[in-house]
This record gives sequence, C-alpha cells and structure tokens, in this order.
Amino acid sequence: MKISNRLMAVASFVDKGAFIADIGSDHATVPLYLYEQGVISHAETVENKKGPYSRMVKVLEEAGVLELSYPSLSSGIEKLMPEVDTVIVAGMGARLILSILLTNKDKLSNVKTIILDAHNERELLFEPLRGLGYSLMANSFIEEEGISYDVMKWVKQEKSEPYTDKESLFGPLNLKTKPEAWVKFWRKEQNRLEGILQSQTLPEEKRNEYSTKVDAIKEALDEN
Repeated sequence: MKISNRLMAVASFVDKGAFIADIGSDHATVPLYLYEQGVISHAETVENKKGPYSRMVKVLEEAGVLELSYPSLSSGIEKLMPEVDTVIVAGMGARLILSILLTNKDKLSNVKTIILDAHNERELLFEPLRGLGYSLMANSFIEEEGISYDVMKWVKQEKSEPYTDKESLFGPLNLKTKPEAWVKFWRKEQNRLEGILQSQTLPEEKRNEYSTKVDAIKEALDEN
C-alpha cells in the first residue's frame, strides 16, 4: 500500500502493538497501512459526519479489517475507547487540534502517545500539550508538493520543562537538527517578511512585529 510521505511520517511514529485512534480518519489510510505492516492489530477510526463515516466503514470492510476496527461516528475524542493508548490527529489546524484534545481531556487518561500533524500555527501546541502531561519526543519536518509539514510525536511524561517562545515557534528538535525542509521553510518566510517590510505604508506596529520575527528567524538559522 502506497501512502504519502506526510502520512508515512505519521505512521512511522506509531509503536508496534499500539491501539490507535485515528481522529478524522477519512479513508482510514493510516490504520490500513499500519494493519498491512503488522504494526497494529486494532484501531478506532473516527469521523464526525455521516457521509465520510459511511465511506470509511466501506473502505475498512473492503480491506477485510472491519472486524478488527471500531468505527465511530463522533466528534474528536468524545467517545475514545479506554483501550486506546495512541491518538492520531492529522491534517487539521492547531486550534482545532487543541479544541479536540482539551474539550475532552479526561479521555486521555490512558493515552501514552499523541501524534499530531498541524497544518498551521504549530507554535500554539507546545504549552497546552505540556499542560496535558506530554513532551515532544520526536518530529519529522518534511516538504511534499510544495507544502511543509511538521509531524510530531508527543509522549506522556511525569514532568517536563516549559517550552520557550523560541522553541515553540521553531520546534526544539528542529533547532538542534535543522532539517533541510525546515531551513527552506524559514528562509522562505524570512524573504516573505522582508518583502513586506519594504512597504512604506506598513503600520508601525506590524513593522515592529515583522522585524522582530525576521531577527528571530535569522538567529535560529544561523545558530551552530
């Protein structure tokens, strides 16, 4: 089964033998791939609308794994099964991801791992996830078809240090390893902001904001 590099990154963070819940599972691509690879034996697959839910059930049935799966027509993790130890929330904005996790945070009591793929505002995830008792243990920053993704694996820990604003913006692990796709993304963002700063009509407040961010990007990229 061939899947995108983004979803491959998501799947790669699932531990062998995990009981996953794939939130917004769509066509259940990640669970199907993990079944095929022998990584998992059971999965809860979640969709919150009848149409996508019905299509998801059909795909699972056609793949012959419906009896191993637990399709759920529900919102986020509101009906998360107690057996689930790994939650996947991929392909959504950070604010929606946080809403899903924080609205029903009591459901996370047995969840050891949360795998996230936020399409925007990733910096918003860090302190709320730490507040839930999780630490960022691994990530994969990739570019696919011109779009950048930072797939993250958060693992429950008893105690962790707060993330700085700099770590939240750039990613603490990215700052250490500086993957090529990450460097390319932030160089492009630096150039975009510098272009905006050339405008003579830019409000002073925005000019200060963008100038500060450009300086932060330069510092992050140039650090050894």
